[in-house]
Amino acid sequence: MKKRTRRAAAILLLLGVSISVGWMGWRDTTQPILHTVYVEVPGLRREYRILQVTDLHGGMFGAGQAAVAALVAGRRFDAVVMTGDLVLAHGETAEPARELARALTRTSAVLAFTKGNHDDSTVGQGLAELGVAYLDTTGPVRADGLLLESPALPATTTDNAALLIIAAHDPPSPDALAKMTHEGSPPTLVLSGHTHGGQLRLPLLGGIICPPTDQTEGKFLLLPELRGVRVEGAFRDGLTESYISPGLGSSKMGYGLPSWVRFRLGERAELTEIVVRGPSPDGSRQATQAR
Repeated sequence: MKKRTRRAAAILLLLGVSISVGWMGWRDTTQPILHTVYVEVPGLRREYRILQVTDLHGGMFGAGQAAVAALVAGRRFDAVVMTGDLVLAHGETAEPARELARALTRTSAVLAFTKGNHDDSTVGQGLAELGVAYLDTTGPVRADGLLLESPALPATTTDNAALLIIAAHDPPSPDALAKMTHEGSPPTLVLSGHTHGGQLRLPLLGGIICPPTDQTEGKFLLLPELRGVRVEGAFRDGLTESYISPGLGSSKMGYGLPSWVRFRLGERAELTEIVVRGPSPDGSRQATQAR
């Protein structure tokens, strides 16, 4: 009798864990959040609110991206910055990306895009038809003290820029970031995605896998954060601030699984609202995040 009881308890426990993990995977993949991050940038005299959108991977969050539109309803941003991989692969339809742009046009007069490794040129061209600046081809955008640029086509001068925002799909290395803000240059914020926060995240271990970046020598890397590789969050290198967003979408899981198996776990799909401001009056750095 005791053996049967233990077996039944084990089955119930396994069933409970499976249901919990399945529910979390569904929530993290299909129910996006607006994540607000406060970043202090030396030398900045006013506050800017930037909405970063990245790694949609062709995902849809309701008809017309209704869930995304609901998250930003009634909000205004100084700029909306899309940092690439809005489709899952070259040649796939960019309509989800266009729906996303339509959902965000009411939130800001400035929308900009830089392509990721999954995007082809038609993605940027399609967004440009909706009024989104394609930084990789049209060059930098200036608006109310902001200067938005892509590493593919940087500004020739940063004169009169209160804040330089570099939209780079792949996170630059810490050494590269440290060199971006130098004497005479404006305060600099680098926004990137690509790493998906590790796609799957577990307590203590952090992100499970990182796609190829400069820090991984062009290879996929298991347990990147345990090896000192950044996959999400705010960082300061020298005088340069950066933020890596885990983004909205999910990737094909591979490992022999069907191509339609795409999910996130332990990391909610998110839009990132980045509030950029000068240092606190007492001189301390207060980088806070609110979910």
